[in-house]
Amino acid sequence: MKIAILNHADLRLEFVNVPDDMLDDDVDKFLAEHDFSLNNISWFAAPIDYLPVVFHEFGILHNDGSEVHFQRRARLKNLSIYDSVREVKMREHEELAEALKTFGKKVDGGFEFHFEGDCPIVAAYDYDDPCDMVILAARVDEHNFITLIGDEKNDRGFEHEVFPDDVFAGHLDEVTTAVKRQSNNK
Repeated sequence: MKIAILNHADLRLEFVNVPDDMLDDDVDKFLAEHDFSLNNISWFAAPIDYLPVVFHEFGILHNDGSEVHFQRRARLKNLSIYDSVREVKMREHEELAEALKTFGKKVDGGFEFHFEGDCPIVAAYDYDDPCDMVILAARVDEHNFITLIGDEKNDRGFEHEVFPDDVFAGHLDEVTTAVKRQSNNK
């Protein structure tokens, strides 16, 4: 659940992620416990993943003096760093799945791509430890489940499965770019 808080003193707008099961009666207590002055704020809570916002701009046309009004609608989605990371990872996953379906070799229940020459290197967790991972192959099945075959850059010879969730946000794009680049060179 998201709580939108408008601070009356400086017109600052803040967004807070809280557990979905928090009741409206608990919000005042929660805000007071987290140093929000209840006398200077207005708040509303909603069980949504985004907040719809409309930005308005009013002005005067210089040539005839008439008033103009522009408005732009937006959805505030990335209300925390975790939301931003999740959105980047989801987009990267979709783009890699599409690249594998377009440029990969059809195999039982999916598509796969084996890298030749320069393999993409990504930052990933190898079990619990972060490391540079050389990606040797990528596969997507009919349910868009992606599996990577990788080898730790500094400890070669132990190829194993790497899952996209173990790859740092922003790095899966290296695999997608390598699929496209190597496909164009064939």
